[in-house]
Amino acid sequence: MIKMSFYNGTLDRAALVDFIKTTTKPIRYTYGFAYRHPSTYKELISVDKAIKIAETASLLDATENEEYLHLNEYSANDMW
Repeated sequence: MIKMSFYNGTLDRAALVDFIKTTTKPIRYTYGFAYRHPSTYKELISVDKAIKIAETASLLDATENEEYLHLNEYSANDMW
């Protein structure tokens, strides 16, 4: 299972991109903290969009569960 975070230094972008390219699970995307009710919450995204996010988002968490891969990106304002 994939569980990577920018916060604790476990985000391995190359490994995440490789996983995204090979997984058959749907990929969901959230921008911001879930408890703040973001406008983009667990939105289904394409493999191409997921790869772009994995390669460019600086504040990113990736978590795989049994149903899908979840990419959660944060803004600098979220880190206040």
